[in-house]
Amino acid sequence: MRKFISLACLALLLSATVSAQTFKWHSVPMDGTRTGTSMPGQTDAAEKLGVVEGNVYHAPNGRDFKGGTATAAAALMLEAQASVSPLKESIGWCPQKMTAHRPESGLSNMIVDCMVEFTEKETGRHIDVGLINFGGIRESMPEGNVELGDIFSMLPFLNYLNIVELKGVDLRRMLLSMSGDVQALSGVRMEITGGKITSLLVGGERIDNDRIYNLVTVDFLLAGGDGISAAGNAISVYDTKVLVRDAFLSCLKDLRESGRDIEYPTDGRVKFIR
Repeated sequence: MRKFISLACLALLLSATVSAQTFKWHSVPMDGTRTGTSMPGQTDAAEKLGVVEGNVYHAPNGRDFKGGTATAAAALMLEAQASVSPLKESIGWCPQKMTAHRPESGLSNMIVDCMVEFTEKETGRHIDVGLINFGGIRESMPEGNVELGDIFSMLPFLNYLNIVELKGVDLRRMLLSMSGDVQALSGVRMEITGGKITSLLVGGERIDNDRIYNLVTVDFLLAGGDGISAAGNAISVYDTKVLVRDAFLSCLKDLRESGRDIEYPTDGRVKFIR
């Protein structure tokens, strides 16, 4: 079951001032037992959340609340609906919940493969390797109807796609640096034994030290994010000015227009060998 923050908690968050510091967030089950509330769509806010008239909150289950936290929280939620309504646009159907986890998962494979596919289509340049950090994928793909807001929660950071030209020797060095903390990869086949990478192929072949390879990754990983310096010794770096989230949404739009569900396989691209 999809999880949402409670009315009271959301009211506190909406009224809080966000300072320039590191923070974390998580979802909690929405408890509508007192009021009968449920998550609204784009056009049924009054039906799902109730109505506030003056100082009285008329809840969906027929109860009335005069003043107090429930009325204040309901007023905030109802006022916010116009702003959040665009995020409730349906963008596809996912038959089964998809999570992102190491060493590989259907969701992480889908996102990083979409990065490669989108970049090749938009720039006309061949991409050999795709890379995104698992920490940049913050939420799972929910089972059932997928809304735009789900993707914003999944990929909340303003991470832009960059094409990095690397000599093979530097690409190998960067990939080998992930032996203890592998990230989501495309175009790579990797085996890790005892915490060390024992097999590494790009495009089905061993890396040629003198060949020039094109890597697409997010700007966060260019110079030390999550311990990765993807642009170290780079021949060139090209910023596409496209958010990874927008590239992923483009792929999801193509799926929807072709009548296909949101699903993706694992393929053994990264293996832990015992």
